[in-house]
Amino acid sequence: MVKSCWQYQFHRSYMLCLSQKCKFLNQKTKKWNQSTFGNIFRQLSIAKKKLENIQNQFRSSHVTVLEVAQLKWLNKCDALLDYKRIYWQQKTRINKANFGDNNTKYFQNHATIRRSRNGITQFINKDGAFFTDQDPIQQEISNEFKLRFSKNQLCHFDKNEDFKSISGLITDEDNNFLTIKISREKVKETIFNLAADKSPGPDGFPAEFFRKYWNIAGNSVTKAVLAFFHSDNILLAHEIFNSFKRKKGKGGWIAIKLDMEKAYDRLEWNFIEETFALMGFSPT
Repeated sequence: MVKSCWQYQFHRSYMLCLSQKCKFLNQKTKKWNQSTFGNIFRQLSIAKKKLENIQNQFRSSHVTVLEVAQLKWLNKCDALLDYKRIYWQQKTRINKANFGDNNTKYFQNHATIRRSRNGITQFINKDGAFFTDQDPIQQEISNEFKLRFSKNQLCHFDKNEDFKSISGLITDEDNNFLTIKISREKVKETIFNLAADKSPGPDGFPAEFFRKYWNIAGNSVTKAVLAFFHSDNILLAHEIFNSFKRKKGKGGWIAIKLDMEKAYDRLEWNFIEETFALMGFSPT
């Protein structure tokens, strides 16, 4: 199924192609799941009733046929309980669970809490208006982000006057590290170092899926990642923080976490780019 879905051609960017293939596979696996497993909760309820009926018959007669039937439905219940456990484990995105027979109730509670925590049921805009319906809440949030990320026509600066105190701080060695090319091997290494069943991305597939089917999906993933880095010139913050973890000895490093709203939502990009250029950052 994975191979057939991945052979389907989408004529878009590498990232969109990867997204479409994941979406296509997701649709196929949902249909396969319904036809193969069906509703596991309904099946489990039926299996428990069958098992209960067989065990009730043991009270009046103890025959081999009943023993065989009991074993069959016990195995059925065990398999369905395992499917149910996996279902809630994936749904709540929990890495490990060692809660014995009670873990499905634990997972179910987590899923309910997660939905409640992530939902926005009330919203007050900057004018003090109060909203509870989903449509106006979505519209208000959308309008706010459009306002934040729109260019401010009143923003002006004089490069010759406003940047007098800025001097070059970034060395050629710094720039070489920050602009290093991401290799195919590095992409694979990163994917294979991710926790197998950590939180999946928007496509719904955890890292374990891409590791298991790397011989099929690996090329698409690699192309998408390389295209992302090469087109957007992203600074390798992940690499830097990995270096922090590996740092040994007395000499320490420090990381400063900037307020993202002040750094990016409230500053114009031409101002940021001009500042970076004067500090010596490579334009690439």
